[in-house]
Amino acid sequence: KLHVLGVGKDASTWMWNESDNNYTWWHNMGFGAQNVQATVGGDGKLHVLGVGKDASTWMWNESDNNYTWWHNMGFAARQTTATNGSYFSALSSLTDDEWDTYSGDNTRFDPNTWDNGVDERSKTPDSIKQVYTDLSVAIFGSRHQMNTGYMYDKSYHDGFGTWHAGFDLEAAVGTSIKTVVGGTIAWTSTDATTGAFIGVNGDDGKQWVYGHMQSIQFAQGARIDAGKVIGVVGSQPGAQHFHLEVETGLSYGKTNGADPDQNHLRNVTVSPLQAFWQWQNKNGQQVATTQSAALIENVAKSASAPIDNVRTYLPHIVNALREVGIYDRLTLIATIATIAVESGSFEPIHEYGNATYFSKYDGRIDLGNTQPGDGAKYHGRGFIQLTGRANYRSYGAKLGVDLENNPDLALDPVISARILAAYFVECGIQIAARQENWEAVRRGVNGGLNGWNTFIGVVNQAKQLITDALL
Repeated sequence: KLHVLGVGKDASTWMWNESDNNYTWWHNMGFGAQNVQATVGGDGKLHVLGVGKDASTWMWNESDNNYTWWHNMGFAARQTTATNGSYFSALSSLTDDEWDTYSGDNTRFDPNTWDNGVDERSKTPDSIKQVYTDLSVAIFGSRHQMNTGYMYDKSYHDGFGTWHAGFDLEAAVGTSIKTVVGGTIAWTSTDATTGAFIGVNGDDGKQWVYGHMQSIQFAQGARIDAGKVIGVVGSQPGAQHFHLEVETGLSYGKTNGADPDQNHLRNVTVSPLQAFWQWQNKNGQQVATTQSAALIENVAKSASAPIDNVRTYLPHIVNALREVGIYDRLTLIATIATIAVESGSFEPIHEYGNATYFSKYDGRIDLGNTQPGDGAKYHGRGFIQLTGRANYRSYGAKLGVDLENNPDLALDPVISARILAAYFVECGIQIAARQENWEAVRRGVNGGLNGWNTFIGVVNQAKQLITDALL
């Protein structure tokens, strides 16, 4: 079945006003996923094409397929999730030229060298930005900034007189680079100025070119699986960043990373975003399911948590970390250990206590509790126990959700996961995690070392069980 997550005030009906976001609701549309389509319209809303006998109502019997009907769900697509077994299926309507344009300049993604100081990020759909983030995570384990875009990067052309053949991603010297698609090493080359390049004939029928690396670790003809380290970012004068290029077939188009002939470039290469999206839809679902099952099992073991809870809530947590660009192995370990202490059962919960206990928070100016009863109203909730009127107001503003007037929304798994991710970014928890400064991680969340033995025990277990390959 196709399930759609709608945001509405009344769980018994669909809500058309996107500001009515008090509750979330999983809605089983009743007919098979093959009989529906979901796409983001030009109005920014999610539209669902349902197949039914009566265009004025939803039809639950999938055999009643006399008419089709576009249904505008009313709330913004960014607040809506539709799943039918595909990766950003709405992007299937894009032409090659549209993929090229969306991928064409870093000004659409990151603010390091905006042309003439113009911020063009609004020109790129959120779904495309997420595909870029997912691609970066596949390569590095976390989101890295785009330095140069593909084929239309004007600042690159103005500087070198050529059009860029792929993406340049910012990365420190020595940063590990992982393969996106498994395949066979087709060729290698090394240059004293620009470093090492490797061409991999991928299982997707395209050649993936990884460049500006420190050295060659694989011989021509060797097989390398997806997610394996193929090299590290080089220190040569013309390197010190990562270049990714994707050829349209299993041969190298001889661009040498750039091409003065834009038409030739268009014929021999493809947008890395389009290639990654196509691979995820072709083969990614089975791989993701297998990896997800293993990751879920090992997270549950690490945190001594009910596996059903991990299976239910981990996807929301991963999505939230990805959304803010901090999804990597060590940050995930910090997240798991934090939830193990703050929640115990790996689910968003109310803080333990009663009205008498919560009254200790009354009058806490540091928490923004200025009204009688604020202590109970704004007691801890969620994966990390959001506490105090000021925090509910602040994080509600960050997420675009009225938590101050609807504090129980902090128990919603999607919102609770986003609160956790936003808190990690604001307090730099991911930085401490990546340095393996686990005391700083715990103090950053708790203010002290309460629950330290549980926390560090989960960290040590997770470090053994959770590998980059599972992410």
